[in-house]
Amino acid sequence: MKVVGTIFKILVIIALIAVIVLIILFGGSSSAPQSFVADENSQPVTAPATDFFALKSKLISFSSSAASSESADADLIETCAAAYKLACENAKSADKMYLFVNCNTTMFPGTFLEMPVIGNRYILKTGTEYYYTEYSIPGGGFGSLAGMFAPENTTFALRSYADASSMDYLYSEKSLSPKFITSENGDVTGIERYWDDPEKQVPEDKWAKEQPLGIFCDSQDGEYTATDQNILSETIKTAKVEYKTSDSGNYFVLTLELDTDNPLTTERSIDNLRRGANSDDANYTSMVETLEIWENGYFKYFRSVDEWAMHGKKGGINSRIDYETTFYFDFAHTDPSVYMDFTEVKQNALDYNAKR
Repeated sequence: MKVVGTIFKILVIIALIAVIVLIILFGGSSSAPQSFVADENSQPVTAPATDFFALKSKLISFSSSAASSESADADLIETCAAAYKLACENAKSADKMYLFVNCNTTMFPGTFLEMPVIGNRYILKTGTEYYYTEYSIPGGGFGSLAGMFAPENTTFALRSYADASSMDYLYSEKSLSPKFITSENGDVTGIERYWDDPEKQVPEDKWAKEQPLGIFCDSQDGEYTATDQNILSETIKTAKVEYKTSDSGNYFVLTLELDTDNPLTTERSIDNLRRGANSDDANYTSMVETLEIWENGYFKYFRSVDEWAMHGKKGGINSRIDYETTFYFDFAHTDPSVYMDFTEVKQNALDYNAKR
């Protein structure tokens, strides 16, 4: 009996080891369904294409010095700008990368008219393929107030796809009036979309099917950036560095205040802001970017809190744009089949491109 019991224990141990190996190798794509909140993020196990380690000692020294508090020290600012640039290069060279973006745009913050617009973005690149979906839904019971603004800019569902090996544009579809599906306890469990209702589709003159294709993979010429704001030594007003340790890996936290009075800072974003606000006098008034970078040089987390205002003939409007991006590199999160609309928009894009 002792021999049988020993054999049984060995078989159980072997089975457990086999299960663990399968989990490590394949990640279990079914364990990462569409999510509406960020979960534990992941870093690549492979070495980055760009050497980040030369900056590591400088960042650690800044985190333990007086410069760890908010500072305009030129060397600190230059080091943070270099760290951001290298992290962007590593993101571009990564073969697979998934970004979960939680968006909270608040119109008239701090007033009785305050209107939050909640949105989620799901971005996946795998090789030369790029998937993008976005669901923007006014929250807090202020859906009717959103009627003051164009619905295609406030309450919409968006899905896009491109393959950089055969497409020089981003195929994109936009529909109106998505709604959160919630459980009995109020948790978001899904989003109702209306892709098959012709009356809910944003017309071509307001949203073209062919959108500009940004830089996201190594096969493209140009630089990848994690934000449209220019984060450079010339555009950073103050910086702060912290070095954090965790069970999943050590990382740096960079808090950067950008100079909104410098036209270079918003060179790539100001036209979109003014187009969305339908006003030439809309301007950014504040920008604080918080970057978390694994010590191997890959992005872990990025938070951008930007404020803008306009004071024109149409009256004063101010807004706060709060975007939180969590980066993932593991198999489970980089499987296109676990996300809403990815499979459908890819097929639509391929059909469209074949007839183009």
